Amino acid sequence: MSLSLRLIILILTVVFAMLAVGAFVAMNNAREIVSQEIESSAKHTLQLLSAAVISTQADNARASQQILLRHLQEIDRTRHLKIAVRHPDGTVILPASQALKNNPTRVPNWLFRLIAPTPAEYRRRLAVPGTAPTEIVIVPSPDDKIRELWRETRTIAGLILLFTVFCVILITWLVKRSLRPLSEISSGLSVIQAG
Repeated sequence: MSLSLRLIILILTVVFAMLAVGAFVAMNNAREIVSQEIESSAKHTLQLLSAAVISTQADNARASQQILLRHLQEIDRTRHLKIAVRHPDGTVILPASQALKNNPTRVPNWLFRLIAPTPAEYRRRLAVPGTAPTEIVIVPSPDDKIRELWRETRTIAGLILLFTVFCVILITWLVKRSLRPLSEISSGLSVIQAG
């Protein structure tokens, strides 16, 4: 194996090791970002719902809660969340699976499994005296955020790949050019040795 080939392999090993470490750090950061953002969205929504429920506990609590439930049922698309209203008889309005069916994930499964946080669920009971309690279920959904990260990652990975190929070509050219005098000296010494 020639000296130039060994140098090129060594440099490539260092470059790919740096890329692997960078990818590992980026995945950990992405996992943390997704987890924090969807948890924050769910808790913020739960706090807003709690404030809305407290404000409905006035004189006509039943009518106020019916208005709140109707507004919740009219919510079309929420980012990072799936909100369902579960009635006492077990019927569910706005099922958590509805958003997944309408908006399929175009992210590779391996990336989704790698970044997605552990599933969580937040519940808030609405109880009006004289009626069975209704429950609001909030399920954080990382789909949107992971899709956004995937779009950014593809762009950045493409740029990194392009830059890496350019660097490999440049390094190969520089190493061969720099070691050319050694090759000529070696050829000259071989001629001298041969006599």
